[in-house]
Amino acid sequence: MSKNRGFLDSLADMFKSSREGEGASQGGDPAEKLQVDFDDAVRRLEEKVEERLRQSVSTGAVKAPRATAADRETRREIAHREIREDIGKMHARLGIGINSAEIEELSSQLIELESLWQSGKGSHELIPRARYAIAEKIQLEAGPLAVARLRKLLRQAGMNWPDPTRHQPSASEDEIERSIRRRMGEIEANFLSSDMQRTSKRMLGLVSGWGGDYPERGSALWEETVLEGVAEGIRARLTTEFVDLVREHKEIFEARTEELVGETFGVLQRSLESGVDSIDDASRAVSATFRVLDEVIPELAWEYIHTELPHARAEWDS
Repeated sequence: MSKNRGFLDSLADMFKSSREGEGASQGGDPAEKLQVDFDDAVRRLEEKVEERLRQSVSTGAVKAPRATAADRETRREIAHREIREDIGKMHARLGIGINSAEIEELSSQLIELESLWQSGKGSHELIPRARYAIAEKIQLEAGPLAVARLRKLLRQAGMNWPDPTRHQPSASEDEIERSIRRRMGEIEANFLSSDMQRTSKRMLGLVSGWGGDYPERGSALWEETVLEGVAEGIRARLTTEFVDLVREHKEIFEARTEELVGETFGVLQRSLESGVDSIDDASRAVSATFRVLDEVIPELAWEYIHTELPHARAEWDS
């Protein structure tokens, strides 16, 4: 034991003398310097490991921990709150005159209208079916008006549609312009086909299927969603304005419906009284009745709206 201890002591003395001599020549404690260097090396190693892990997660090599239901709900609430804020700010910036409270109110009105008029879809009841067809016509016509209004307001504010190529520094002006034009065409096509239910959600920034996985705030996709929400808000206001006019003068359209349907119904009755051989004539009479309800009455309603309301003619104060 003493022999081993002597060997170890000698070995320690050898390293001690060596380090002391080195320390004396460098002007510091070698042991402390070694510890500092070691700590620095460990820190740098940990940083590299963390960087490798981040790269693996971003490329899909390693999956990030799955978010809990509570995490997803929190993200969803934050995203919804932020995008509603930005939609409200954009309404104010463009001077549209729709505040946050009115956005919520208009959305609720559209949901109510959708629920009320949906019962007339495909119905054999004359007035409900005509009412549904008029609502569809109004929603359809309000779409292009809202798009035109938004484009005009953006030009007046000196703003452009978000650039989808913003993360491609090498993109030329022509490429950027074509990219924006294509993207606007896609969005406009989806926008114009929106029903009242989709409009009621999009005007609040709610996108079905996204949940809490909204794009980064300020990104091109985020800004597109904000502008689409603004356009849907304009459309919702137009829709409710047009619907109010029809409701105020509903007796005009009800009387016209009864008159036109009465003509086709007379043909239907005569066909049915003629026996089995007149089934084809009766079927044509039924089809003619439905065409009156689905096409003729909505066109008459829109002509009336177009005549009475400047906004239906894209006439604005500013």
